[in-house]
Amino acid sequence: MEFIVQRLIPVILCLGAVALAWHEMRSPFREGKARLRRIRRMVGSGLLVLMSCMIWAGQLPHVQTLPPEQAMDLLRHWLMVLGLAALLMMFAIWDTLDGVRTLRGYLENVEREEIEKIREHLDGLPTDR
Repeated sequence: MEFIVQRLIPVILCLGAVALAWHEMRSPFREGKARLRRIRRMVGSGLLVLMSCMIWAGQLPHVQTLPPEQAMDLLRHWLMVLGLAALLMMFAIWDTLDGVRTLRGYLENVEREEIEKIREHLDGLPTDR
């Protein structure tokens, strides 16, 4: 269990962060909100790598009776890991809401253009009056 928590999960998280950063670096650069999205995702990738390193370096308690100082150090360490996870979750929610907002705007533009094309097509048809 310790191997999975302290070695396998951080490697998977780190690989995911590198993949996200690589994807963002390869995507075409656009100004405006896309720039903010790129910065947000790169910061999120960096935080994910930091969290992976903290998990890797952390230690799980093995002994039932730890000295209070060591128990508090372990508690602080894992609370910082949980805090980073919460911060990453907020970044993910922000990114999702921004993506939904962008998609909604895109769909409204496409719908407006299609309705305009249909109107132009209907205006060009002969009527039987």
